[in-house]
Amino acid sequence: MHRRNCQKIIAACKAHHVPVIVDPKGTNWMKYAGADYITPNLKEINAVLPDPIRNEDAPVEQAAHDVMKRFHLGSIIVTRSEAGLSLICEGEIKHIPTKAQESSTSQVLVIPSSPSSPWVSPVVSHLWPVLTLQISLPVS
Repeated sequence: MHRRNCQKIIAACKAHHVPVIVDPKGTNWMKYAGADYITPNLKEINAVLPDPIRNEDAPVEQAAHDVMKRFHLGSIIVTRSEAGLSLICEGEIKHIPTKAQESSTSQVLVIPSSPSSPWVSPVVSHLWPVLTLQISLPVS
């Protein structure tokens, strides 16, 4: 989608008090400026950084803050495969681990399924449907 169209959609959502949550594509993230949340995986966030980061908490936090500032984004939810996900907001950082469970046909990574989990704060409680993820992968 072109930057102009993205910005029109973001502006319309803002005018109606609708949170904007973006699953980024490509490396031109300026088109998402003003979005409330962006949800890159580690590969996608690395694509917009000058140097790739490791899948560790501190580098992910620093990269997220840099990306938020550079692209004028509200918050970032970085999905990190076996490391879970990281929610980085202004003034709040949450790292949410996954728990691998084996089954006969797939491996499932599960994130806590209750909005009353200790890591859920009032800042992110309205995002609960976005934060409830279940990813099935083939068993190797």
